[in-house]
Amino acid sequence: RMKKHIFRKKIVLAALLSLTLLLSSCKTVGLDSDRLLTPPQMNAADREILSAIDSVSSSYKLIYPKSGSYQTAVTSVDLTGDDKNEAICFYLDGNNKTVSVIVLESIDESWTVKGKSDSRANAVDRVNFCDLNGDGIKEIVIGWQFQSGEEKAIEIFGFGTDTALKSLYTGMYNNFIAFNDSVVVISRNTSGTTASASLIGRSGNTVSILNTVALNNSIVSFVSVQSGQLSDSRRIVYIDEQLKNLMYTTEVLTIEKTGELSRSPDDISTKTMRTRAYRCLDINDDKLPDIPVEKNFPVYERNNQQENLTYVEWHVYDGTSLEFLKTAYTSLNEQFMIELPKDWIDNITIQRDSDTERAVHFYYIGKDNQTADAAPIPMFSIRVFSQQEYSDTVQSLGWQTISTSSENVYTFRSDNSELPPQFAVDKDTVSALFKLLS
Repeated sequence: RMKKHIFRKKIVLAALLSLTLLLSSCKTVGLDSDRLLTPPQMNAADREILSAIDSVSSSYKLIYPKSGSYQTAVTSVDLTGDDKNEAICFYLDGNNKTVSVIVLESIDESWTVKGKSDSRANAVDRVNFCDLNGDGIKEIVIGWQFQSGEEKAIEIFGFGTDTALKSLYTGMYNNFIAFNDSVVVISRNTSGTTASASLIGRSGNTVSILNTVALNNSIVSFVSVQSGQLSDSRRIVYIDEQLKNLMYTTEVLTIEKTGELSRSPDDISTKTMRTRAYRCLDINDDKLPDIPVEKNFPVYERNNQQENLTYVEWHVYDGTSLEFLKTAYTSLNEQFMIELPKDWIDNITIQRDSDTERAVHFYYIGKDNQTADAAPIPMFSIRVFSQQEYSDTVQSLGWQTISTSSENVYTFRSDNSELPPQFAVDKDTVSALFKLLS
């Protein structure tokens, strides 16, 4: 009995400190309960929430979804459209070691149980919300994760009678995207021989698969799955994939105005085939992912071996084809890009630094430098330093700061002035071409 009391006390201390913030935020909050030396001050709402969970479990631990937009043990969402937020809580029952979900509503400033459901899962992968039938009441979409870590099941809940959450749909998945009125579920079988995407929605009085499309049949893993919207309001899903041949590609799914799910033409996947793990990114800050097409810089020799890096032509998907957006050198490791002006293409190349992979050097190799014995002319270099490494010594070596992040300092150094005018750059020029990736 004493052990159970200690177990509950640690959990309550960790939960209470964050509940007030959790109920008004969807951002991740991390707590280390072993570092809490004294109990935080409890307000009435905190006590009511804990009391409501106490009423359904005598021993529990609050659980955080591992991915997705909602990564808090207690998420505040208006499910019923009455301008009052419900609290959706996940907890691991100390008795049977499985995860349950409970929905609490505030009535007269007291939190009471609105719905509850148990699972056989050991963790929560993600949670989201959508209104499948347009009745103004959101369904709860949960990705359950099991002991193996690989098996995941999607379950969609609606409100039943009394304090029961009614399971409307269950199925296996690798990833899913929840829109306002539908869910796209992406999955592949364990042998990797088939992969598909299914549109889940309301059909009559039931929630079911509306239609399914086949994906590339040599997918090893899904690198990234993101949502977007076309200019005509059709919703789309971008899927970055790794294939069995160790190449990467992108497929795009569209929810058509007819209500069916369609897959992008095969030539999109062919055109986006690439050797490096570039994924779709929002390059032009319009809140929509853009699609990478890999291109090779001209080769150079390093340690008597030919080597070449790649750059990316970024494109926008318009529903049927790719529209060119811009060209950029894109660093996967250091998470930055440098836009390449049109005149630079085929006239420059890039070389990794021989001492550190955190530096790259840009060289001019254009038509004015094409004699048989001509060497590439250095243009400029980009070097990434950690915040701890950066110092006055770095600046004395000619490195000038062009951007910073919480961990790194991104610097520029001019390497040569004997260049054609359109290829001569300074700090301001490169700063304008530089962009941090998130």
